Amino acid sequence: MSQAVDARFYRPRPAVAIADCGGVGHDAHFIRSLLEQLGAAVTLHLVGTPGDLLQVLGQGHAAAPYLIVCCHGDDNGLVFGEYAPEIDTSMLVAGSMPPECIAKHIDLPDCVVINTGCGAGERRMAEAFMSGQLKAYIGTVEPTPESTAEPLFFAHFFYKLFGTGCSEREAWEHAACYDESSRQYVLYDREGCHRIE
Repeated sequence: MSQAVDARFYRPRPAVAIADCGGVGHDAHFIRSLLEQLGAAVTLHLVGTPGDLLQVLGQGHAAAPYLIVCCHGDDNGLVFGEYAPEIDTSMLVAGSMPPECIAKHIDLPDCVVINTGCGAGERRMAEAFMSGQLKAYIGTVEPTPESTAEPLFFAHFFYKLFGTGCSEREAWEHAACYDESSRQYVLYDREGCHRIE
């Protein structure tokens, strides 16, 4: 796992990376600001093509311990849309990256990934990400939470994680029990799938 210089400061700053897949509203910039307010050192990856995302997902031990994938999702996977002919889109199905493609390329040992795409917490997508040796994966199941639920989930999760020293599982339990929308966030780890009922 990457040991950023900020993690060695007198007051360490945990490293978090955000992959902004095609400028999904202002989500990535809002999340970045929130995380920086909580003391994180944030790297923003401005993903322009499907190949860019595969590079982020295949970083191996160089990756930050936390990765947030800001994207849209549909029944086929992570939505990318159409590109100019010179851009390689061979890994897409109807404009979206399916779980099978992610499973072939992901290498993020001991990383915690949070995926904001619609339906990203469904089993096929979660298992594809977890095949990259992740420590944990968090995504939403249908119905998609209200737009105001996402910032609340991130605020609760990372405050508990960075501010109180909770484990990822404890931080998720706190963030996912706030209201009905937050309960749509499920956690997958090496022990299986967890959901607040």
